[in-house]
Amino acid sequence: MLKFCPECGSKISGGKFCGNCGVDLSKYETDSVATDNTDAPEADGAVDELQASVDEKQTRDDKLRVMIIRGAYDEAEKICNERIEVDPMDKTAYIGLIRIVSHNYKEYEGVEIAEHIRIAEEIFGGEDELLKNIEYAKYYVARKAHLDELRRRMDEERRLSELFEFSVNADGSYTINKLKDNTAISVVIPNSVTRIGKNAFLACGSLTSIEIPDSVTSIGEQAFSSCISLAKIEIPNSVTSIGEYAFFSCNSLASIVIPDGVVRIESYLFAHCSSLASVKIPSGVTFIGERAFSGCSRLTGIEIPNTVVNIDERVFSGCSGLGSIKIPDSVTIIGERAFYGCSDLESVEIGNSVKSIGESAFFGCSSLTSIDIPDSVTSMGDSMFSGCSSLKKATVSGDLRYNDFPDNCEVMIRQEEN
Repeated sequence: MLKFCPECGSKISGGKFCGNCGVDLSKYETDSVATDNTDAPEADGAVDELQASVDEKQTRDDKLRVMIIRGAYDEAEKICNERIEVDPMDKTAYIGLIRIVSHNYKEYEGVEIAEHIRIAEEIFGGEDELLKNIEYAKYYVARKAHLDELRRRMDEERRLSELFEFSVNADGSYTINKLKDNTAISVVIPNSVTRIGKNAFLACGSLTSIEIPDSVTSIGEQAFSSCISLAKIEIPNSVTSIGEYAFFSCNSLASIVIPDGVVRIESYLFAHCSSLASVKIPSGVTFIGERAFSGCSRLTGIEIPNTVVNIDERVFSGCSGLGSIKIPDSVTIIGERAFYGCSDLESVEIGNSVKSIGESAFFGCSSLTSIDIPDSVTSMGDSMFSGCSSLKKATVSGDLRYNDFPDNCEVMIRQEEN
């Protein structure tokens, strides 16, 4: 139970509001005020004693002193500025103390601050008394800061609860678990959120716009899956992890820039984004998972960075608009059906580090006219070029045993250089 007003220092006679300054006292009521100051009881006693003096005398100086000690700096400075009858020297002392307590007393240097300290020492009766009052003030500053933080968190959680189901992370930040109104058109995520959880916006079919702050570091599995009206989204560079199916079947999504900190493009990440025409993959990506871009029929080209080691199975299957692809030297494995059904694919350049090309990797690439298989390839799966009706020329290593080219394809055997 509060005995004194935390804002003006006046004794509380009862009721919800302070009789002196009118502040709502209920917002200061808490059973969970924490402080690391072991001298808190002594500080309480000292201020209570000073408060008793205020109750008896109601002097200007004592009232101002209580305000300062209790951390009500703004109110104290306001009184100093408004009360023209206050002696200029007293005003300097009190404002000086406000500035001193707001920072570290021992860190202050300079003539102006030194003068504030000197006058403050005179007002408080010497350096020891000044330091004691500063310590009391620091305690109340910490107490008030704790209460302010509690109120801030309560306000933040109230705002979050209006829009989302959420959970609190170990560091005090928040994870969004579900958008309450799945008919929402536009959403702005607060910067207190660091994670967008699994299924958070799943099947929010009316969502056209979402703003993600740079506080967010991860996007969970299926987070925006089947958001069929979402045409554009900017993922901040703070994001380092995006889960499987996160943008699966976002049919209106036209372009995406994957943040620089992401190193894995997980399975089905953009699968069946039928309007996706532009994708930027950062240079740090090492892995592209199963069906990551499967069914992206409007994707005409994509640059695979020279850091990717593995192109998993069916990564670009059904990308019927893909016209050309260059597989960098960093890649060692091309998975099964990686380019299955890429009917417009005319040009393929395979890097010199690829060792294995999976079954049906280029099945149904009916526009492909020629291909050069590098010497590094030692294994090729069955039906790799089935349905490649336009393939007329293939160059392979003399050591590679493969007979599954189309009947009308001329196979050139690359001779080893002496």
